[in-house]
Amino acid sequence: MTQKAQPCSPTFSASTQIYSSIFFAIVTCIHQYFLQEIRDYEEFNDAGRIAEYAAEAVERTYKAAIVNGKDGNVFDPTGSATRAEFAAMLQRFLG
Repeated sequence: MTQKAQPCSPTFSASTQIYSSIFFAIVTCIHQYFLQEIRDYEEFNDAGRIAEYAAEAVERTYKAAIVNGKDGNVFDPTGSATRAEFAAMLQRFLG
């Protein structure tokens, strides 16, 4: 059984693909910001598990070096994202 994150827990209760999609939407839609591609997309070993709605966000945030994935070249789309991981995404975006 998966334990739901508590308000002060370092783990968000949503998946990594949801937070990548939210981040992508904020950056590209609300702020009308273009993400500069600084590297080629190397498909994650678990790319087939990334939901269709999140695939573009994952690829574009990877190309912009905002998302790096986890050890073993996996994205872990249904895994939990920690606050530290999300903060690192914001830091990479802000430079």
